[in-house]
Amino acid sequence: MKKYKFYTKAANMLLQVLYGLKHERLQKMLQRLEEFKYKTSDINRSSIILQKATDRRWYSSAEKIRSRISRDANDFLHHLELLKTAINAEDIKLPKLGDIVAELAQIEDEFGEIKIDLKAKTISIITESIALKGIVFGPFEIRLYLNQIKKLGFESPYRIVALDPNPAGSDCDVTHPHVSQ
Repeated sequence: MKKYKFYTKAANMLLQVLYGLKHERLQKMLQRLEEFKYKTSDINRSSIILQKATDRRWYSSAEKIRSRISRDANDFLHHLELLKTAINAEDIKLPKLGDIVAELAQIEDEFGEIKIDLKAKTISIITESIALKGIVFGPFEIRLYLNQIKKLGFESPYRIVALDPNPAGSDCDVTHPHVSQ
């Protein structure tokens, strides 16, 4: 029972990270909407000025304003595309707390002990020793940094650490004998 209480804390921590992703997505959409509204007001202001210049037969000024409206229209289209992209971004479907707790329990059943560091906001498992084609690589710790999930499109929130490295004979910085940098 104590273990599930700990899993619940970890699941809550993960849900908060996911809610943060949802919040960032909505904030980006709001930012794009503000930029679009600003560009719309630019065109509106220029339209009023163009009307006045035309009414007063200030054709040289009207041409300069027309040129500005042309640039603003291109900016408007650009900001419209950014807004459409932000609005149409796929919604983040959040799992239920109970589902995350069940997944954590399943991970422990599958891999053995699961380490949850609430302070460092990490969830880790240790694999069994891995061997490929007769080469023993040893066990690995796979660590998920919850605060790095928001960077998922740019870098991995996971770190894989060789617990019993098998360095190459020629370079002790290379973890495994067949890998070189």
